[in-house]
Amino acid sequence: METEMENEAYADLTPIQRFFFGRSVFITGATGFVGKVLVEKLLRCCPGIGMLYLLMRPKRNKTAEERLEILFKSELFTKLKEVYPTFQKKVRLVDGDLLKERLGISDEDFEEMKASVSVVFHSAARVQFNDPIKVAVQHNIVGTKVFMNMCHEMPNLEAVVHVSTAYVKREEDNFVYERIPKTKVTPKQILDAMEWMDPAGQKAVEDFLLEGKFTTYLVTKAIGEVVVSQECRDTPTSIVRPCNISPTYRDPFPGWCDSIQGLSGLMLAGAKGVLRTLMSVEELKLNVVPVDLVVNCMIVSAWYVAKEKPPSVYVANCVMDYDKLPLADEAILKKALEKRSQYPLVNMFRYPDFKIYYNWIPYRIHSLFDEWIPAYICDFFLYIFTGQTVLVRVHKKIKFIYDIFLRLGREPWICRIENFNFMKDSLKKGDEEVIF
Repeated sequence: METEMENEAYADLTPIQRFFFGRSVFITGATGFVGKVLVEKLLRCCPGIGMLYLLMRPKRNKTAEERLEILFKSELFTKLKEVYPTFQKKVRLVDGDLLKERLGISDEDFEEMKASVSVVFHSAARVQFNDPIKVAVQHNIVGTKVFMNMCHEMPNLEAVVHVSTAYVKREEDNFVYERIPKTKVTPKQILDAMEWMDPAGQKAVEDFLLEGKFTTYLVTKAIGEVVVSQECRDTPTSIVRPCNISPTYRDPFPGWCDSIQGLSGLMLAGAKGVLRTLMSVEELKLNVVPVDLVVNCMIVSAWYVAKEKPPSVYVANCVMDYDKLPLADEAILKKALEKRSQYPLVNMFRYPDFKIYYNWIPYRIHSLFDEWIPAYICDFFLYIFTGQTVLVRVHKKIKFIYDIFLRLGREPWICRIENFNFMKDSLKKGDEEVIF
């Protein structure tokens, strides 16, 4: 009787749910913004999934077990707890470290994973735009190489999904194609250079690679894609490239976000009245994709490459169609001003208000008097009464992040999405509703 009920339940599943039925999954970066949503989505929308092995390491005076406990206390998992109260039985914590051999996983844990894991998601990355080149290489190139080497030891793998970024490589025609980028140096060359070069030599390499336009994060993520291409061998492998990631659009509920990096951080700074002036570019279009759409793309790509077994790495740009994007100034900035009174934040520094400039001179004057001088004055009194300063440091970080967006936005990044659309169009009706 129990077997008949299981068969009936299996028959009601969508193709992607059937693919994950009974399969165990290994995930890196589970405590990151994207990783959290991925874990929640797999547990809630793929009933019958096997074990989820989550790689974690001790961090900020917290053990891996404590970090996992904090993860599941997040509001993100509220809906999952209502649907599957015992979901934690399907989660297995794996102690490890991306920078160690075989990710620092113990022999006992790895033997268990080798026997059961058939899908892996590599979403761990160090998203620090101003890292020295050696630090970025360690996390985004060495870490990826170690991850791929570990995959070689897992005999039951049917799909590998690596998360990158849509800003790895723009060709001269301003298009970002869904293929492995050509980089200035090979992974071996950059790894060898970091071994013997002194800090001055490393800085020279950094300047050579960045060309005054990019960041160490973007450059090393591009070389990381080359590593994936070289090391994937016969394992069906996909690279998912999201653009700027925003809070959830729909799943598990609209508006969830616990990250203040990138665009979310800029929006928060504007809502709190800290960011008040913006230097923009005429006709600027900013490609933003909700985090739940990114996760959907990751799940679909795992199913797709396992089913189709493409001869090479399948690259999918997870972005919005450039031709359909509204102008960033109108779609984001002005819309935020409209909502400032409707959804005010607590602990605002000043009433939210900002102006957009297309000329450096008025922008710098306004920024000086409306942002920097008030910040220095407030920090002066903060230092007198508390011995600490805050606002000037915050402003420097905000301006650094926004400068990156501005540099990248001076020329259009038009991402081709043929692979993304082809993969999405291959979905059956049930998966369109449940997964996408």
